[in-house]
Amino acid sequence: LLADLLPRALWHSRMRLRQVPDLVKARWREHWTRERFTLVALGIGCFYVTYACYRNLKSFLPFVLGEKKYDTELHALDKIIFLGNDPSAVLHTIFGFSWFEQSISTIYLWYLPLVPVLVAVWTIWSRNISFGYWFVTSQVIAWTLGTASYYMLPALGPGFEYSWLYADIGDTGAAQLLKSLFYSRTNVLWGGSDGLQSTAAFASLHTAVTLLWALMVQYTVR
Repeated sequence: LLADLLPRALWHSRMRLRQVPDLVKARWREHWTRERFTLVALGIGCFYVTYACYRNLKSFLPFVLGEKKYDTELHALDKIIFLGNDPSAVLHTIFGFSWFEQSISTIYLWYLPLVPVLVAVWTIWSRNISFGYWFVTSQVIAWTLGTASYYMLPALGPGFEYSWLYADIGDTGAAQLLKSLFYSRTNVLWGGSDGLQSTAAFASLHTAVTLLWALMVQYTVR
């Protein structure tokens, strides 16, 4: 409510504070209808229930499936797609390191805060109420399918299974995230920690959800 009402009122009043209360009241009447409140409550609530279930089910993976992994098969498929070459070697050869790895790491890490932010954006600001429902429903389906894929094709990912391929990557945010995932997994499995282990490679929800955002922008934003 604050993110919607206050900045908008200040903008339209051109910082004339006396006009702010009237603008807030007008926005409240025209935008914050019963349908909008229902969308925000249901949309954000259902998304977070789904996301909490996703995190818990992902954390239980090693205890349910043990050491069963498909990293070898998935890595072989990667090399087939890249005509017999290792994807990491090809990408590092094309793009190099230093500035590129820092920039691509930054983009990669934007994903983490954007997940909840964009759910709020489409539920609060979509002019068409149905677009908000469409966005949240598609998010819930994506996270559910991603969780199912972790159990159908469990894998740690090349960063863990073939770590020597990435030994020359510099000190980026993505590299630090990889280390934190490794230590959190180790602590959960062998250190007696009651935290969450968040390591699962396939399917990539970074890819799936980012593609979903792009499609939603294409089809719902003028």
